[in-house]
Amino acid sequence: MTDSAEDVCREALLLGLRGAGDLALQALEEYCSRLDADDDRLVRVARIARLVGAWTGRAPRAIALVTQCVNEATTSAVRAPLQAILIDSDPGDDNDRVWSVLHELTLSGDESARAWALLSVAFPDDSLTPSLDYRHRLAEEARRIGERLGERRLVNQAANTLAALDCYAGDGESAMAELEQLWSRVDATDPLETDLLVTAAGNHALIALAWDGPAAVATILDQSAHHAVGPAKAGLVHALRALALARQGWNDKALRALGTPASYPDAYSAFSRLVRNIAASEAQRTAEVFPEEDVALLESKSLQLGVLARAHQARVRGIRSEPLPHRDLVPALERLTDSRPRFGWDDAAVALAELDADAAAAVLDAGGMWEFWPTGPRAARNAAYLRVLLGREDPFPALEQAADGFVEAGEHATAARVLAAAVRVAAGDRRARVLHRRAIELIEDRECDRTLAGLVRQRRQWGGSAPAAIPASQRHAVHTGLTDREHEIAVLAAQGLTGPEIANRLGIALGTVRNHIQHVRDKLGGVSKGELRELFAGGGAR
Repeated sequence: MTDSAEDVCREALLLGLRGAGDLALQALEEYCSRLDADDDRLVRVARIARLVGAWTGRAPRAIALVTQCVNEATTSAVRAPLQAILIDSDPGDDNDRVWSVLHELTLSGDESARAWALLSVAFPDDSLTPSLDYRHRLAEEARRIGERLGERRLVNQAANTLAALDCYAGDGESAMAELEQLWSRVDATDPLETDLLVTAAGNHALIALAWDGPAAVATILDQSAHHAVGPAKAGLVHALRALALARQGWNDKALRALGTPASYPDAYSAFSRLVRNIAASEAQRTAEVFPEEDVALLESKSLQLGVLARAHQARVRGIRSEPLPHRDLVPALERLTDSRPRFGWDDAAVALAELDADAAAAVLDAGGMWEFWPTGPRAARNAAYLRVLLGREDPFPALEQAADGFVEAGEHATAARVLAAAVRVAAGDRRARVLHRRAIELIEDRECDRTLAGLVRQRRQWGGSAPAAIPASQRHAVHTGLTDREHEIAVLAAQGLTGPEIANRLGIALGTVRNHIQHVRDKLGGVSKGELRELFAGGGAR
């Protein structure tokens, strides 16, 4: 291998572009092993290692390399910038360590390294502690340092951080304007800057999704997609596109856009897996609970993504009829009462109210959360829907107005859920049935199979006709969380087999068969045996 740091780093970047993260990091590790502990070339290598790790989902290996360099360095000229790179790669949750490093960087006199470390502390995480105001001051100081030193990449990273902070402070419009201006300042030929460009575009798309809906997301991502290098950043772009499609009700398209998410233990891959789980829970027969380790990973990196994951996890637990499906939502919302962010958590409050309105009311009222309810058009629609669920607003016309807003923003799936709530909060009102029918009509031509199946079954239980058939993906599944054995027995019973015949065929006790049949009927809302046969005629609900 050549002794030129530039050549080694270029080789590593090319390997990273091809997704060969382990080979790239191996080359960098071998090069570092040949350098003295205080060789300033280690700083360049560490920056490339951090970048390749982020691109390829090999962040833990990259962090291990940078950590080794930090631990072995003895001079502040090398140790200081390495510390900044390490904090940028892995801020962690040890505040004492972060402040110790910042103190060391201040003493070193390396203003650039200190500014990068300030930005790592300033970027909003799940706790938002220290406060948003304090983080904003840190990011502003980093931007001033970048401007004074003429470091464009530092200035641009500060702009990205300030936009995220503005958003959590409730000024989403300023945040999106800041990110739009960032495009004109980035050098698209510098891989370090294009990496920032894709990250900023991802932030912009997430803000747009939460601010007004999915309509603008495709345009934002189209501008940055060709800059997304490596499987991790490309996966981020694909996941954002897929999330926008899922919000619009195109869940099969979302799954196709995603492909197969990587299994890397990093936040980008976890986000891709979350979006796949969201789309699959609508489009496929079974609904799988999103893994707790991925939820925790997303919570550690982003308040918005952590809350999104918690809300989805609770909804799937509800689909599966698990006890206390909202059990993790209450503490997740309670943690926000100190930092009081005005962005990104309204979906979790709505999910909690859909599952347990009393619990939602208690959390929101006790924590004074209405006082810092998220800003923006989408959050306003969610607030109207939530007040109806809590019995604090007349459902007519509040639900229809909120649903109209969601439809206008392209969120047909959300609009259908809002309209369908009318039969829960005003079951005896004729207008509730009208809204329920409109909910079916909104999504019958979309790919919201599980929601559509639930709405159609609900109408059939009332004895009314439904304007749509149950989608094929749900004809052999029930949206209320049947086990495979319960579904199997229900199908056999619908085919006309008696209890003893089913027990003999499956090799189980007659009492077990009867218990399963009763569980199925209970999960379907107490349907009669005749209705059960109708639902599972031909091998599944029709």
